[in-house]
Amino acid sequence: MVKNKITIGLILLTMLVGMALIPSAMASVEEQQTNLTKDAAQLKIEALEAELGEEGLKEVVDYLELQASLPDVVKAMPYRALAFAGTQEESRSVTFKYIDGFNVSEKEKDRYKVGIKDLWDRYPD
Repeated sequence: MVKNKITIGLILLTMLVGMALIPSAMASVEEQQTNLTKDAAQLKIEALEAELGEEGLKEVVDYLELQASLPDVVKAMPYRALAFAGTQEESRSVTFKYIDGFNVSEKEKDRYKVGIKDLWDRYPD
């Protein structure tokens, strides 16, 4: 009977000590998980942020969010990149300069510019 009481006492003591040690062991595991080596994608994002700065990275994130939010019909457009170029004034200017370099008549160049401007005005509808 005394042996059973001692055994039960030891089991209870072991359980109490174990319960006291579990939180510190869990904290150690969490600490190790936060110190894991970063994957290649995370390293690229950090390099891009260092290159572009916080404002530049926000612009990239906004662009990706807009692209993800577009309807499937827009995503399937064959000239989606050209249509999306109209969302920024700098891209519009570059596109018009590119059209000016075409080896066609001025009338054709104007027609192309009107067509692309119409596309930009309707994008992403």
